[in-house]
Amino acid sequence: MSVRAPLVCVLALVGCGATASTAETRAPAAVSRPVAATAPDPCRGVPAIAWSGLPVNVDAYDLELEACVHAGDRGWSVAVEITEIVAADEEGERGVPASPHVRGRLTLLCSDGPSTSARRDLGAVELGGLDRNEVSVGAVAADYDGDGRGELVLRVGRGFYEGGDVTSSVLTCRGDTIRDYAPAARFADFVLGTTDVDGDGRLDVWSGRPFTTGSNGGSDGGSASFGGPRALWHALPDGTFTWRDDVGRAALARECEDLRGPLYERYGGPSEESWSQIVERMTCALIGGEGPSLLRMRIVTEQPRAQCLELGDEASCDEELATLDEHLDRVLAILEAP
Repeated sequence: MSVRAPLVCVLALVGCGATASTAETRAPAAVSRPVAATAPDPCRGVPAIAWSGLPVNVDAYDLELEACVHAGDRGWSVAVEITEIVAADEEGERGVPASPHVRGRLTLLCSDGPSTSARRDLGAVELGGLDRNEVSVGAVAADYDGDGRGELVLRVGRGFYEGGDVTSSVLTCRGDTIRDYAPAARFADFVLGTTDVDGDGRLDVWSGRPFTTGSNGGSDGGSASFGGPRALWHALPDGTFTWRDDVGRAALARECEDLRGPLYERYGGPSEESWSQIVERMTCALIGGEGPSLLRMRIVTEQPRAQCLELGDEASCDEELATLDEHLDRVLAILEAP
């Protein structure tokens, strides 16, 4: 059995008194500049929760209802249109009937002034049963370009019970159009959290970029994801970001404090998971000033060859050395880029 339900304005927001349940998001309650409390509400006119008469406990979704992020004359919210509610045909835990499965689509709403609004489709979501919240939305608004209206840092998590995937973006809104915020293009797809690390009133962004490959959430269609320390993209007065200035480099140094020492510490054999941890330590060694020639030597001399051969074979152990050497070149290119 499936039924349809109208548009529901649902948002779990950092900055609106709710806690984003997306892993690793640590966004503060404050926006980067003081903003008016009377910003237009993009949820205005959208019906409150409506589930076509299905007896459900909305609180089980751990989502804040009818909450919007406001910044100056701009307001942001996320709505979910429930497209299908499928009755469960299996028994739940402890003999209790399983909850219906809910499918829908997320829509980002922006109100840019009293008479304009914009929408962007964020794609389909599997909300799961009421005992399994499989979608989480976290967001915070910050006025990066100084126009008095807030940009939006957004993370959407899906499918946590089947490996999970996280998408993120930094967005701005002009009239009836929502656009990617261009100065954040180099890191917006891997946002991990936000903080005003130096107390300058501008909200800085933690990201897996530029050092981590692969996608936010650990799955990008099967390609390997190689780790690195997270980077702080320091928000600058002109609306741009950098991880290369004194603030960003100091943050990197703090991130690397526990990643000094042997490259193969806690070695798990020739695997992508082990290689990612080694690349992370290698990256921190380069950031700390160690020369690439010495690191190339350490990649070979520190490899626990006997353990590697025990857990793999000669071909995989040789592949390990080649892979690490390749990623050393990749990280060097990042560090030496202007």
